[in-house]
Amino acid sequence: MNLSDKLQETSTLIHTVSQLILAPVYGGFRANSAYQG
Repeated sequence: MNLSDKLQETSTLIHTVSQLILAPVYGGFRANSAYQG
């Protein structure tokens, strides 16, 4: 496995994890601001 493949794999993993973490957080912020007015 070369460095480029490793980097691509890590990048994809980070992206997936960040989506899982940030999606509900971001959705919560949007709902919150809409709720407040």
